[in-house]
Amino acid sequence: MDDAQKAEINRKADEYLKLGRALDAGRLFKSTQNQPGLIRVGDYLYFEKSQPLLAYGYYRAADHKPMLNRVYEGFIFALKCLLDSDETEKTKPASAKSTDESYKIRTANPVDQSSTGKAPISNEHSKSIKIARAVALLKNHKL
Repeated sequence: MDDAQKAEINRKADEYLKLGRALDAGRLFKSTQNQPGLIRVGDYLYFEKSQPLLAYGYYRAADHKPMLNRVYEGFIFALKCLLDSDETEKTKPASAKSTDESYKIRTANPVDQSSTGKAPISNEHSKSIKIARAVALLKNHKL
């Protein structure tokens, strides 16, 4: 693809972004490897549409470290909040627990201690393992 074709595609992507068609614009910016355009799409999704998961993919494609770190820290904070709320949910009285099962977080089945011969993992240790796994997944995941 020559420079004239790239320029035309980037102009079309700019038009899409002005019209709010961020995903279409992002697809075109990716095809021309336009990093500033990808960052603008990520900013639009992150700040205007409050969609950090989608924005993360565009920041990753543009290798925009400041926003990748910001989104990453948000993911870690949300994960910690979810894990903390899961722990507090277990300690609430039965009358205070939510009856809506569709919003509960799936937790891993405990390992059968008799089959492993190991001591049970404490709640605090289990939480740190879950956080470490989630962090590793986020670091290695490419959108």
